[in-house]
Amino acid sequence: MTPAKKHPTPQAIQHAWLCILPLFLILTFIVGGRLDVDGLWYDEVFTMRNAGGAGFGPLSLGEIYATIQADDPYQAIGYPLTVAAWGQVVGWSEFASRVSSLLFTLLGMALTYRLGVFTSKSAWVGGIATLVFGFSSFTVFYAHELRAFSFVTIFAALTLLAYLHLLKTPTNRIWLIAFIIGGAGLLYAHYYAAMLLIGLGMYHLLAVPKNKNWLIVPVCGIAMGILFLPQFPAFTEGFTRFDPADVEKTPMALTDVLTSLLYFISNGLEWVAVLLMSAGVWLAIREANPRLRAIVSIAILSTVVLIISNEFLDILEPTRLRYAIFLWSAYAVWIAAGMVWLAEQLTTRTSNKRLSPVILSALIALWSINAVRANYSPTANDSIEGTETPRMLTITSIIKDEGTAGDLFAFYNGTSQQAWYIQDTLAYSVSYLPMQTMTTSTLYDFNEPTRQWAREQITNTERIWYGANRTFGLNEVHTDFLAYITEEQNFILCETPVMNDELSLELYSRSTAFCNTDDAVITWENIALTGYTTELTDDTLTLNLGFELASTFPPDTYSLAIHVLEGDNPAPVAQTDIPLPYDSFVPLRVNLNISDLPAGDYTLALIIYNPATGERLIGQASSTQNPAERLPLTDITIP
Repeated sequence: MTPAKKHPTPQAIQHAWLCILPLFLILTFIVGGRLDVDGLWYDEVFTMRNAGGAGFGPLSLGEIYATIQADDPYQAIGYPLTVAAWGQVVGWSEFASRVSSLLFTLLGMALTYRLGVFTSKSAWVGGIATLVFGFSSFTVFYAHELRAFSFVTIFAALTLLAYLHLLKTPTNRIWLIAFIIGGAGLLYAHYYAAMLLIGLGMYHLLAVPKNKNWLIVPVCGIAMGILFLPQFPAFTEGFTRFDPADVEKTPMALTDVLTSLLYFISNGLEWVAVLLMSAGVWLAIREANPRLRAIVSIAILSTVVLIISNEFLDILEPTRLRYAIFLWSAYAVWIAAGMVWLAEQLTTRTSNKRLSPVILSALIALWSINAVRANYSPTANDSIEGTETPRMLTITSIIKDEGTAGDLFAFYNGTSQQAWYIQDTLAYSVSYLPMQTMTTSTLYDFNEPTRQWAREQITNTERIWYGANRTFGLNEVHTDFLAYITEEQNFILCETPVMNDELSLELYSRSTAFCNTDDAVITWENIALTGYTTELTDDTLTLNLGFELASTFPPDTYSLAIHVLEGDNPAPVAQTDIPLPYDSFVPLRVNLNISDLPAGDYTLALIIYNPATGERLIGQASSTQNPAERLPLTDITIP
């Protein structure tokens, strides 16, 4: 006769959650370091666009709905609305936006813990379920992506937890509301998550006694359907548009789906997962635990629904396995229950009850060590990762700090055919930049107006920040563009702030005076001349000047006067005045007519003054110790 098991007291379970806090902290540490390590890829920027974030908005609720229905009807509306609200609070940077996914994952972990504890009345099961769920490389990967999948896990766990409570206390209003919110949340988080509701409905229909309380769950299901009605037009639009041919790779067969699910929930320990799940099935059947039986049954039925739907829709391929993440909380509790039961059985066989926590701790340690290995393996998630996108922040942060409104950012992304997948990413990345941007492929576009526009951008700028996506190599678009700006447009290379296997960034300018430098030739209050060059022709003296202006420099206030002085005569023999525009860096190309000046030696001097008041700023040249209103710059000789 099997001895009666002693379950922990409610007080012990109540405080056991403190023991899982380290898991939350460790996951935050792992994911936090990855939030802006890679660039936002195509689907993540699509999330940003759907939510009206960064340069894609802002959008009202109605505009978000219309955008999704028109451009991305395969996505449910709840997640973009949540991201839109999140972005309004924290901003739209890669890091800030992706923090939402980490937060959703932590909430999913917390609910999975409660689900495990309530299912088995065991804090051990709750803690192990938290470990299995939270440290699956699948979970960790999507915890750092701006996609709906970590959002789904919240409602999946909440739906299961509320359902188990309703089986115990069907009229509990709190859990009735939680069940409706969980189910409707699944439908608004991701359409594919509805398969968990189908599996749950099948279990409720087949296994739950048809007493007076049985109808409560179907009535809740009707309420979920009513709440779904506002989203129904967008759903039908996506359903009618869907074509299995849109799947990029070969759809997964039944065995591939099953082995992949086992691989990711166990971090590659498929046969260990099979063993523990088998133990969980045995426990659900053998023990008088209707809650565990419900969780295992719903997980199995939902998996069957997933597989059958895939046989008809051909929608699951390796990168779309993420649609199955609604199973993760149920799988985690199932595996955790099996692990605890297996440890108890091994203890029973040895007749040494003290071995139970030792054996269980050993199993947890092995699972944890393997989870660490998987989460730091560069190939663990190869099959589910999206298109590789370089970390644009690496170069755009430099351009934002050192670039100006008059500059041009030209980005190489191969040919037009290669560039399509990064167009939205590029649009997002440059939304914070103060300058005009273009892709180099537009210079060679089949459309002549497009080519003309690209040539005008290059002609009308003094500096070009040239960024290159090097992930798929450099072709003739790269070499031809560089030849065009250096040989035909006479740009010179100033510096190369970034050069690696993924990205490069170079600054080209029409003069060395327009390159960035820390040195100052002349300084005034709030302004510095950092470089200059002169070009002399028969009738014209061209002076290239590079000015750095402090943020406190008053715009539209001062002008620059350039005097040509002869000998000791203080009166200029030629001069020109030009308003000094405001920017953090101002490249000025000034032309002086010298056709009337005789041959001889002259001195160029600069004055910065306020034309409205006549006030002249006092400056200090690096070559002299004497501050003055008019400062000599250089000597020239007119032949």
